[in-house]
Amino acid sequence: MFGRFGFAKSLALPFIFSLSVAVSGKPEFIISPTGSGKTVIVKAVERYLESVDYPVVFADKINLTNLQALNDWINNNPNCVIVNDDFSHIGTSEYNTEKTGSLIGGLSYDKRFKDKAMKIDIAHVEHLGFITAIQPYWIKDVVISGTWTTFFRQRFIRYYMLSAYHYGKQRSPRIMIDRLIKGMKTYNVPKTIHHNLNLKEALRFQLGGGRGGECYNDIRRNIYKFVGQKAYRRTCNLIAERLMFEHSFMRRDYDLLRRKYIVQTNDIEFTILNIALRYNPLTYSDLARELHLILDEEQANRTLAKLINRVESLKWISRLSQRQVKKRGTLLIVNPELKKRLCLEE
Repeated sequence: MFGRFGFAKSLALPFIFSLSVAVSGKPEFIISPTGSGKTVIVKAVERYLESVDYPVVFADKINLTNLQALNDWINNNPNCVIVNDDFSHIGTSEYNTEKTGSLIGGLSYDKRFKDKAMKIDIAHVEHLGFITAIQPYWIKDVVISGTWTTFFRQRFIRYYMLSAYHYGKQRSPRIMIDRLIKGMKTYNVPKTIHHNLNLKEALRFQLGGGRGGECYNDIRRNIYKFVGQKAYRRTCNLIAERLMFEHSFMRRDYDLLRRKYIVQTNDIEFTILNIALRYNPLTYSDLARELHLILDEEQANRTLAKLINRVESLKWISRLSQRQVKKRGTLLIVNPELKKRLCLEE
């Protein structure tokens, strides 16, 4: 389906979706661990938009000073996109998180933003897209805050990125970016296109009924624009699976007695799944190296055994047979059913 992207086809789906979200004027978190290609996607979106003269700016750090500097630029570009390759650069303070969320969320949906304390006054925007990457372990700190409920949960789309991309084993990030851009095509979008209920429900699941429906209409048309009629349905279904992956990644409850949210995330398990995808099969030694475990062999094996049991319980990975294990050591592979359902190509 994404053969035109050649050796970069494993990154084609998140690239097309992120580009569709960006030009639809909506904010997106790309959630994935280090080395999985998040920065490649962010940079590719930036480069592609520059190539078609669409106003885009790369915000290396998101803080009060940078937000003020963007004030005039956004006012002069009512249709624009801001990209950032690491959302954690805003810091861990509730204040910075709240201000960033209120600005981006406000402009994306309310089309205006004013804050006297921040000295920001943006009268009107047509579309403001925002694409940023975030580590799985860091998102837990975001979702337990009150800001998550107010500004992020029903405003930011969360794309759970799973791909077989591997730094060093494939081409360099720059070459991957060039290949993604080279593989891009655009198609004419008819006035009426078929609805994709899977994508619609996935967006409503993440953002709620109102905002999910609003995003759906814009995003599906842009997906069609970038993949055409033949690949439209399949692409929408695969994207819907990635969005609904939040069911497996996160559990969020409210404790009435303590009056606070209790959040459980499978961040380390999600990281192991991504590592398994990049190796497939994966050995204990590969996993220990990727997780940067500094332990003696016995301790490392005990720690890894516990982690692997947790990922297995989620049905994300499987162990190879005892016969195969004896030949090459403990080997882990991505669950074939999950791989087939999510179309996780090597």
